[in-house]
Amino acid sequence: MMHMNSPMPIDVDALKDKLVEELNISHLSPEERDMVLDKVAELLMKRATFEVYTLIPQSEHEKIDALTELGKDAEVADIVRKYVPNVQEVAAQAIRDELEEYKKSLETVAAE
Repeated sequence: MMHMNSPMPIDVDALKDKLVEELNISHLSPEERDMVLDKVAELLMKRATFEVYTLIPQSEHEKIDALTELGKDAEVADIVRKYVPNVQEVAAQAIRDELEEYKKSLETVAAE
């Protein structure tokens, strides 16, 4: 079973700042903005984690899950880097792809 909480070396604060800009939500109250950002950031992190996880051999998934449960993030990161040395690029592309899909869905809803 895949854990979507696998440690990913991503700066969440920088991601949120970028999302405020990308989603054009700076006009919202801080509470509303945080609510939107939390949902979107969760979706983006899940997508990035999923994309990275699919590049790791199935035989390593159980080991990663067990290490994640034990809080051994450094060991998980070592496995991830072993199979996905360009993890930052893979995660960034997954985030860009998911963000574009999300923005398109917002445009579709706004047009209805």
